[in-house]
Amino acid sequence: MTEKNDWLRARETVSAYIDAWKDTTPWLQILINHDDIDDVTLALMRLQAAVAVRDASLCRELCAELREDAQHIHHRDAFSLGNVL
Repeated sequence: MTEKNDWLRARETVSAYIDAWKDTTPWLQILINHDDIDDVTLALMRLQAAVAVRDASLCRELCAELREDAQHIHHRDAFSLGNVL
């Protein structure tokens, strides 16, 4: 969206993700480390700010950060042999 300069759609999309994340975090905090949840929350807030100032480069960087934070939660808490041992 930012590559196409569709900033309105980018803003709407980030807002939708933030709303969904806010709905998810109360029960997720029971199961997952709070610092990991905070990392995702912060990345979403920073992404929202980058969209607001229309900084495409920063948006790409923050999307990568957000992806890594989400994958970290998945890999860290996945039921796997490496996590059990």
